[in-house]
Amino acid sequence: ESQVLESFELAKKVAPQSAQIFYRQGLIYAAQGQNIRCLEAASGVFNQATLIDPLFIHAWHSWGNVLVRIGVFYDDSVYFQQADEKFKEAEKLFSGSELSSSLNLYWHWGVCWYHLAKHSGEVVDFFKALEKFRRGEELDIAIGEFYNDYGNVLIELATLLGREELF
Repeated sequence: ESQVLESFELAKKVAPQSAQIFYRQGLIYAAQGQNIRCLEAASGVFNQATLIDPLFIHAWHSWGNVLVRIGVFYDDSVYFQQADEKFKEAEKLFSGSELSSSLNLYWHWGVCWYHLAKHSGEVVDFFKALEKFRRGEELDIAIGEFYNDYGNVLIELATLLGREELF
C-alpha cells in the first residue's frame, strides 16, 4: 500500500537514527511472507537497524528468519548461510538470563540448518540442525510446531542414513 510506504518514509525522516523504527518496518514487511519483494525489503531494513544498533538482538534474530524465507523462495543456500551468521550474532548478544526470553532463536536456527541440510544432503548439516533443536529442547520450548520441525529433521536424517527403524 502506498500509504504504508509513505508512512515509512515519514518515520525515517522524523527519526533517521532509530533502530526501533527500522526494526518495526522490517516486521511489517516480513509479515507479508509470500511476497519476495517484501522479504527483501525486510532484510534491508533489518540491516539498517543493526547498523544503527549493533546490539539489537531481536533485529539480528528477525533478519535471520527473513533470510531463511528468502533462501527457501530462491532455493539458494547462500541465504541460509547468511541467516546462520545473523543467528550467531543474536546468540552472542544474549546473556544467560535473556536467552530464555527468546527460546525461539534455537528453533529458528535449527530450521535454518534443516534447510541447509536438505540443500546439501550432508549428514553433518542435519546434525547441526539437531544440535540447535536439542538446545531449544533444553530450554523447554513447549510449542507443538517446534516438535514437528524437530521430528522432520529426525525423519530426514533417518532416511538419509537408511535407518527407517529410527522413525
